[in-house]
Amino acid sequence: MNLKNLQWAYCENEFRHITGASKDENYFLDKLNKIPLIYCKGEVNKPYWRKEPNVHDDLIKKHFGRSESIEHYNTKMYFTQHKQVEYEENIIKAEFSESEYYIKQINKRVDVMFFDVNREPLLGVEVYKTNKKTNEDINKFEKLNFPIYEYNYNTKKGEFISFGGNGIKQIESIKREINNVNELINGYKRRIIGANKHIPILRKRVDLEKQKYFEEKKQISLLEYEVEVFKDEFSISREIEQVKQEIEGFGGTVESEEEISIWEEKWNNNRDVEIINQNGRDLYTTRLY
Repeated sequence: MNLKNLQWAYCENEFRHITGASKDENYFLDKLNKIPLIYCKGEVNKPYWRKEPNVHDDLIKKHFGRSESIEHYNTKMYFTQHKQVEYEENIIKAEFSESEYYIKQINKRVDVMFFDVNREPLLGVEVYKTNKKTNEDINKFEKLNFPIYEYNYNTKKGEFISFGGNGIKQIESIKREINNVNELINGYKRRIIGANKHIPILRKRVDLEKQKYFEEKKQISLLEYEVEVFKDEFSISREIEQVKQEIEGFGGTVESEEEISIWEEKWNNNRDVEIINQNGRDLYTTRLY
């Protein structure tokens, strides 16, 4: 039997796809590692597995059964490994899976069985390449309390061929839940789109507020400067008043505006004002001669 199209093999306790294989590991067709395979990879041909020379073809045929093709086997093991199917653009996922699962209730095996987190049967998967399930098969499946999903290898699409005893109600309930979730998602999408429309407006408002802030900060700096100037002028007026009091204390008088102007001129001519920047603040010092 030609195994060149085989895509899956066991590597010790792992199940490996051909794309992840290498010549450094040992591979087997069966889970018990009784049927060894040889991994082949050349410069021209794509990688493939072949049986060892001492392995008889009957052993290979027994593993696959009387009518299972390599394509059917690959698809079955794909679902076993990935534990999910697609239905009406929705993904149905399982926690666990098992290939060639025997259902005692109907004395029949399904290609793959999906299980939930409690290891209860969730969904049976049948792969159809040449032999579609008969009405007799479907009638047996109707006795179960979980649905059966049939995947068409030729069209790459699947459908439910049985919903089991309570399966229809369960599936309809799941579909309603899916629709509710989709409505919530669409609602969030609309809110996100609306928010995105307001973002440029909010950014403009933020920029305007920033501009106002810096303008007000500039005004505050100007006011602080004017306050300092006022304080300096107020200090000079106090000093002039103090000099007038000292003159009057010595018995002199300052009676006319002309005399006051003369004193102010002398005061200004004999006064140095130094502005010293110390620790980031303007300090005003006055020296009299």
